[in-house]
Amino acid sequence: MYEKIKEKLDKRKEELQALVNKVETSARRKLDKDFEEQAIERQNEEVLTALDNSLNEELEQIHEALYRIEKNMYGKCANCGAEIGEKRLLAVPHTSLCINCAE
Repeated sequence: MYEKIKEKLDKRKEELQALVNKVETSARRKLDKDFEEQAIERQNEEVLTALDNSLNEELEQIHEALYRIEKNMYGKCANCGAEIGEKRLLAVPHTSLCINCAE
């Protein structure tokens, strides 16, 4: 029933994992010896850390959605138990909340 959504989630999971790997590789670079360059690199590290957190959060939501599909719990709101609309699931396939609970 949710094959297309599962495919979409799997594809997004692969994309996110590749991005996380790139971000983490960039974050592990050694700092430049020049003080001014170090200041810029530290600012970049803050941005990379925020991006990494955001990517990992979405990745976790995708893992949870795939788990719910596997356990036949997908498509039901985790808060109120109502059915999550098909349009919402297609737009935000990793959602666990219906539109009313998400507001």
